Amino acid sequence: MNNLPSGKDRYFKTFLARISLLAIGGLIFAMTVNSPVPVDGKEINDASRPESFLGENAKDILTYLGPVNVQVDKDVIALESGTKFTITNGQPVLYWRPKGQADWIESKGGKFEALEESPNRLSFRVAFGKLHANIKIEKLVGDRIWRFSGTLTNNGNEPVELARFHYFTGTVPSGVKFLELAGPREQPLLRSGQASIATRADVEQLWKSMGVFWPRLAEPIHDQPGWFVSSDIAALIEKWNAPGWGFGFVGPGGAFGEIGYRGLPDGPQVFLAVLLDNIVLDPQETRTLENAIVWCGDWQAGLDVWAGICAAQCNVKKPGPPLVGYCSWYQKATAVSPDDIEKATREFAKWPIPPGRRTIQIDDGFQIEPGNWTPNERFKTAWPGLAKRIEATGSVPGLWLAPTTVHENNPIVQQHPDWLQRLPSGEPAIYFSNWGRTYYLDPDHPQVREYIRGLLKRFCAEGWKYFKLDFTYPVTAARVPYDRKKTEFQTLRDLYVLFREAVGHDVLINACVSVPFRYAIGQVDVARLGGDIGFNYDTMRNAVRQTLTRTAANGIWLNGDPDVFAMRSENSNLSTEEKRILTGTIGLFGGSFLTSDFASQWTPDEAAFVRRFWNDRGPQPPKSQYVVWSADGDVIAYRVSYGNVHQPAHRIAVYNWSDEARTVRVRLADAHLRNTAKFRLAENHASNATLKDEILTISDQPAHSIRIVDLVENN
Repeated sequence: MNNLPSGKDRYFKTFLARISLLAIGGLIFAMTVNSPVPVDGKEINDASRPESFLGENAKDILTYLGPVNVQVDKDVIALESGTKFTITNGQPVLYWRPKGQADWIESKGGKFEALEESPNRLSFRVAFGKLHANIKIEKLVGDRIWRFSGTLTNNGNEPVELARFHYFTGTVPSGVKFLELAGPREQPLLRSGQASIATRADVEQLWKSMGVFWPRLAEPIHDQPGWFVSSDIAALIEKWNAPGWGFGFVGPGGAFGEIGYRGLPDGPQVFLAVLLDNIVLDPQETRTLENAIVWCGDWQAGLDVWAGICAAQCNVKKPGPPLVGYCSWYQKATAVSPDDIEKATREFAKWPIPPGRRTIQIDDGFQIEPGNWTPNERFKTAWPGLAKRIEATGSVPGLWLAPTTVHENNPIVQQHPDWLQRLPSGEPAIYFSNWGRTYYLDPDHPQVREYIRGLLKRFCAEGWKYFKLDFTYPVTAARVPYDRKKTEFQTLRDLYVLFREAVGHDVLINACVSVPFRYAIGQVDVARLGGDIGFNYDTMRNAVRQTLTRTAANGIWLNGDPDVFAMRSENSNLSTEEKRILTGTIGLFGGSFLTSDFASQWTPDEAAFVRRFWNDRGPQPPKSQYVVWSADGDVIAYRVSYGNVHQPAHRIAVYNWSDEARTVRVRLADAHLRNTAKFRLAENHASNATLKDEILTISDQPAHSIRIVDLVENN
């Protein structure tokens, strides 16, 4: 659930959970103020063994990436590849100011000093007056993946404030487009030209249109019109399914990364930046910068590498099998009642419990108000023992919470005003309008941390064993920070460490933040992957696009939560075929598989379709997957593979978004199925599916539909 009001008087949450700026990105949580200290982790240095972080898919993934060469010459950086265009004239840039001053300074790196060069590594020093950066560029996976890392040191006698550091701002040829994968809008977007409005103004206006006041830090790039930005991951390509350059931030866990692009008449510009959020760097202090990787080739294959490196760097184990179950939000919203929960508990008790377990999860609507998390009048009588009654049926008792939100009438606002995030004027820094005006606590305040710890421990003691933690993302660098050494990333990282410490390791946590943020890695079991589902054709179509650009971390760091599926007819504008698109895509994705329907609302055919994924084995995270995109960014096909353990070996979902029935064809090679293997249709294939010359054909596929075809490999 994402409680943001829209024009249709429903709630939804945008991808944007923090665009000063967030990240589908790497999720690593280990950094002190000055230098990285891996909590469980290890540094990834063995370029000769990509299987150490890519697993058995390493060879297949790297097949789709080309060689990269990095050239460093006097004062510029160039990225070259024999298969694609070159990124030229790359210069390091630092945005900073003396502590307490209003205006930011843009300092471009001059001549590179102390350049050290070897076949696998380049390192050099760049001076920005009294500040200097030590930058290292090295091969991480042969010549396919290179890593940028560095430190920033204040050699002066006065403290400075830091806005951002760019490893480079360079030039690319005209005609190249920017694939914004984690930007200020929910949808993945293929950008060209220039943004018409500055990023900060765009973001603040977007939230304002939803009744949200959330100012961002005034800083040089976000206040400059023209830039499109994407947090932590992005690509430069010519069209959706074309190869190009890819970028991803991977750790050690001290800052969000950002990739930016703008079209200029003499050549588009691109930057690779670390966001430093107005932190203070004292004299003689050194700050470790967030690492980034660069690749050239298929952008989806690159994201698989990125996800693997992020997980390996902090030694995160693969998550357990995904949950199935019920979430109350999308049918009952805040009107949910104990009778609804008892009904869902009773009906789904008859449904299978797969290895990942089954949950009955209560969403927003049980509490008096945010900040007062005691049961309201509807739930007061039924609440004692409710979690135990759910558990007695074999389901995991689940609960939605927004632990950093406080309603304006809550005593905390008057009794502990210092607990709130506040602007320099003293006014609350952020407020939402979901439940009336609602403010946001500062997660760095020690008393706030104890309040949150006590809240979670109380619900654990009542028997709740799965928490969907929402609205944790509103943190702004425009506030007066409790700790001037911490970036927004570090504040959020420490908040999720607190959540895990409070509930222990036997309780499931869902980070309801729209993307698999790097700050939560190692602390959560599940993460939401997009805005709230809306039960009409356009929102369903958008949800599919969002989910299928966020596949990389699923089953690697955590189980992805693409939000709920729905097969019911009540309160839905989806046709039978459209409901199957939503349910089938979520099921094939292999993450959490939850619904807001009651089982009694399904026809026998609808229930049978759901049981294709909700069965004794449960939804299966694929061993590998690939999306075939149209030129306009629609999903043509989605291929998932399970290896030799499960049959069938491969499944391909074929989509028809047309308003009319038509014949749809998909080349297996376009879905990255190895052309060295021979495939055949499984015995249970649809009668209108054929496979000839490695081309899968669905004849007369209905409008707005999905068809799932099983393939096996000939021995």
